[in-house]
Amino acid sequence: MVQEGNFLLDNKNMFCNDTGRIMTGKHLNFLLPVLNSELFFFAVKHFYGGGGLGSTGIRMKHTFFENFAVPKISSEAQKPFIDLVDQILEITSTSDYNPKNPPVKQKELEKQIDELVYKLYDLTEEEIGIIEDSSKE
Repeated sequence: MVQEGNFLLDNKNMFCNDTGRIMTGKHLNFLLPVLNSELFFFAVKHFYGGGGLGSTGIRMKHTFFENFAVPKISSEAQKPFIDLVDQILEITSTSDYNPKNPPVKQKELEKQIDELVYKLYDLTEEEIGIIEDSSKE
């Protein structure tokens, strides 16, 4: 049960699953921001997961979202996503990082990722508004 996306990238082979999902395969630096996006959380909560838990939570089971379509795009088109992920990983890898109080810069980068994801799925301003309003509930 989660209140936000919680997919993690493990580049150090620690395989610790205290707070996130373990993903393997190709293009993980591209998939990570899509799966942690507001759009994905909204889709799981409203379409794939059978509804929310309480006012803000959802049950995050892979069987609920294994059919979530992620567009196949070129490596060049993936680059903006990957660059933003790399910047966030740099912020979160510092010894003084506190996930309960993430820096403003991280939130700004996450917002940029959401905007890229909205463009990836060709969402309208109205659709984006619905998703973002839902995250404030």
